[in-house]
Amino acid sequence: MNVWRQHFNRGKTPVRFFSITNAPVVIDLFHNTDFVFNSDYVFGDRYNGEPDFFGAGKDKIHHKETTLEESEQARGVDTWDGGFVPNVRELALYESRERGSGNSRIELQLSDNSLQAHVSEFEVGTYKKAHRHGPGSHVVMLNGRGYTLMWKGALKYSEAKPRERIDWTEGSLFVPPDGWFHQHFNAGGEPARYLAPTWGGDGKWFTRALGGGGRTHRLGKTSTRKGGNLIEYEDEDPAIREIYAAELRKSGLKMRMPSKGE
Repeated sequence: MNVWRQHFNRGKTPVRFFSITNAPVVIDLFHNTDFVFNSDYVFGDRYNGEPDFFGAGKDKIHHKETTLEESEQARGVDTWDGGFVPNVRELALYESRERGSGNSRIELQLSDNSLQAHVSEFEVGTYKKAHRHGPGSHVVMLNGRGYTLMWKGALKYSEAKPRERIDWTEGSLFVPPDGWFHQHFNAGGEPARYLAPTWGGDGKWFTRALGGGGRTHRLGKTSTRKGGNLIEYEDEDPAIREIYAAELRKSGLKMRMPSKGE
């Protein structure tokens, strides 16, 4: 925070810059743009010129244990805690079957900010479990081809109104609306990976209670059977897998999902 920066294109093709900030929330809190943009206070607790701050070694990876109150991720959460990710497409991920078959992920806690992110990847012939949470998660597809179903209200997609289908490829960007279930499907011939920056992430400080992050995001990792917002495969609308099977047949791909109940 409060550090001047300047970006340079060292390549032979144009660079596209994509940024997500919490400026609207901060401006609404203080109602004074001069204070927000021209404060000379230095947040030395977050960055104080440490020589390894922008490093990318294994020391940046931390494993955080979770409780059932927070999450169904029984194995805990792996987090990249630093100020720089050299290549998000090649960043090592860790298995997270609680979020879906063939799924791996890592949390990103960058510069100790309240804005956080995670990177998730799911294998060919697989799809993630449906879940919902508060607003503000920007899903940026880094590679692959597939689609996402989004719906509001009913647990079953075919019974919900409204409902939407988003077809995506590398570079696609979409934001699931507040409280809408959404479910990601890999319909291509390579693993699909996305980056999802959001307000609050798993929650720190007061953001643990806010809808855009914090508690509702944690409940997005807890089964609806236990009062959460994640739909287990056994409880999903049968139409979900029928739609996916038809999509895979178009490309001659084999489904690699477990049978219901496994």
